[in-house]
Amino acid sequence: MKILNLTPHPVVVLRDDAEGEIVGFTGVGPAAKEGRFSLVAEYKPAGPVARAAQRDERVGELEINGTKVPLIRTVFGQPTDLPAPAESVYLVVSIITAQAAKAAGRPTDDLLITSDPVRDDKGKFIGVRKFALI
Repeated sequence: MKILNLTPHPVVVLRDDAEGEIVGFTGVGPAAKEGRFSLVAEYKPAGPVARAAQRDERVGELEINGTKVPLIRTVFGQPTDLPAPAESVYLVVSIITAQAAKAAGRPTDDLLITSDPVRDDKGKFIGVRKFALI
């Protein structure tokens, strides 16, 4: 099995480990829990970033502190730079790219999105504990 990261950021996979050197938080708000983690793997970006084509449609404006700020609706289209499925290869992509692929009729059993984030004490994303399929 091979995992390729087609996002623009490294993907760090962590596991719960009471003896781990990484301290982080899971959950949000009052439900956030501190834990200790160990590194399982880090996947650096592996080439062109897979994205969904997008266009913005202006639907109005909002007046904020005396300034008119455009209000748009973003419409996502076909995925770009997304390779065809290959045996024993998983591709890490954004959820928008995975949804665009599904809407375009592409099989998505090989597309992984990150799940169950771990953040540091400042709220910065430091890793994930799971991958998900859509």
